[in-house]
Amino acid sequence: MDQGNYIRQLQKTLDDFSDAGYVFEVHGLDPPDTGLHSLTEFRCAAQTIRNALQAQEEGYDGFVIGHFINEIQQTAGTNLEVVIPAGGLPMLLLAREKSLVVDGVVVLNGIAVVTKYAEMMLKLQELAGQQVSRRAAFSIPSPQVVNEFNQLWSS
Repeated sequence: MDQGNYIRQLQKTLDDFSDAGYVFEVHGLDPPDTGLHSLTEFRCAAQTIRNALQAQEEGYDGFVIGHFINEIQQTAGTNLEVVIPAGGLPMLLLAREKSLVVDGVVVLNGIAVVTKYAEMMLKLQELAGQQVSRRAAFSIPSPQVVNEFNQLWSS
């Protein structure tokens, strides 16, 4: 499945929202998640982990994961006041809407939110030396852990 148009539109949207000095690069999964099955989710998760490790090796400052779960449908009948869809084609389409409200629930532009959140985390790291998401399961893996993971996919 060709993702070219989606990737280009997402890249343009991120570029439109990002401040000067911040560069976002969009990399999709190949093949993309079209099966909507738990096995497909596992494959996509493994690809995402491999991409994150590669980004770390290449010296990227941050790594943002976009994944759309139908948050808008899940909010029906609840007391949520704000929903922030995470990404994907539906969010790219929703990003065109200004002041979107569904069944009384404000739907924020998830692409704008993740862009500004990533910039803020990098700026906080620069200003205060603070690291985020580096504890417990989110700590940087040791070389041994990375090698074990990579061996799983090389055999």
